[in-house]
Amino acid sequence: TYVDAYYNKGLAHVQLIQVEEGISDFSLAIQYQPDYADAYFQRGLSYLDNGEFYKAREDANKLKSLEPKNWETFFLSGLVEEKLKNLDQALIEFQKATELEPENSDLIVNQATIFFYLKDFEYAKLLLEKAEVINPTEPNIHNTYSMIYFEEGKYKAALNAVDKAITLNNRQAYYYNNKGLYLLYLGQLEDGLELINQSIKMD
Repeated sequence: TYVDAYYNKGLAHVQLIQVEEGISDFSLAIQYQPDYADAYFQRGLSYLDNGEFYKAREDANKLKSLEPKNWETFFLSGLVEEKLKNLDQALIEFQKATELEPENSDLIVNQATIFFYLKDFEYAKLLLEKAEVINPTEPNIHNTYSMIYFEEGKYKAALNAVDKAITLNNRQAYYYNNKGLYLLYLGQLEDGLELINQSIKMD
């Protein structure tokens, strides 16, 4: 019944991309300690990775009763609503998280991503600039810039931005997929296809 052991075992499974095993261990930790907030948070993230969005929402809602002043509570809730395409609600959740943790660049990038989905590219850029001041080495800032530039038809600028993201984190399959897409639009078909295939091998 040692809950921290189940929790840490769950984290290890997640690092090994054994998501269902991780969920099982987080659930055991919660079974033995029903107010274990960290376990709800990690299980919620794992449910998201596993495509179980409504279960992730249940964990986010549970966290709101357990940890109403913790930014992670609203971060998880925002991720859930984003996956469920409830973009306005996702934005509200991310804004609440940012109020609790204003110097967290990830939360600002999350908001910028929502504005990108809403086609408000200028405000998304303003948020990315703010995030870059806080943490210039955050790769998601540059990847999000790249997606905006692509939608604006600025394919070379998109390529340069995603290259910055890859330089900062070369283990993210999504970045290679985006770079491959941009190369296709720049007429470099073989190089683009190679990178897209690489992203599939990575994830």
